[in-house]
Amino acid sequence: MTAESALGNIAAVEPRTEPLQLGEAPSPAKPEKSQRAPRPSDRDLIRAAEQHYAEDRLLAAARLLRRVHDGSFLNEDHTKLLAKAGECEAFVRQLKSSVEDGGEWTKQGESHGRHNSLIYYKMGGEHMSHLNVRVETPIPSSLLIPLLSVLNECELYQTWLPSWEKPVRLGVTKSEKLRQVSRVS
Repeated sequence: MTAESALGNIAAVEPRTEPLQLGEAPSPAKPEKSQRAPRPSDRDLIRAAEQHYAEDRLLAAARLLRRVHDGSFLNEDHTKLLAKAGECEAFVRQLKSSVEDGGEWTKQGESHGRHNSLIYYKMGGEHMSHLNVRVETPIPSSLLIPLLSVLNECELYQTWLPSWEKPVRLGVTKSEKLRQVSRVS
């Protein structure tokens, strides 16, 4: 190893103006304040947003599109993407909203067994014909992927959901996926 290559491996230390105190170690070199990276162009933002959207990362794509300054670069597909992202964000806000905030959720049940679980519901839709259910319960990280897989297989609900004949007939006789926009929708 040459002296020059050995010197290249030594970290630079800023010179001190005051002497070191007993037991004090010299401070490492402070990195120079870097200048801000140049702002990406609108075309770069759109290109990156389209890549995110192709990878089913709708909200990340929308965040990039919202940073575009010149709206003339946005086409009809971008506008639809932003609208869809807005709906998703509103849905997430609704799910995250506290039940105690005077929302429309009605508490249906509560369990304090192995895991605390709370179940809420609310009616909605044009003729109050939609039932929304909210379940708050801890899910072990090892079960998250299997749970999402089961929820995504709605065509199979009729095969494993319980059904009864008595005292009243209750159960799922048919389930079908009405629409699937992307891999995980």
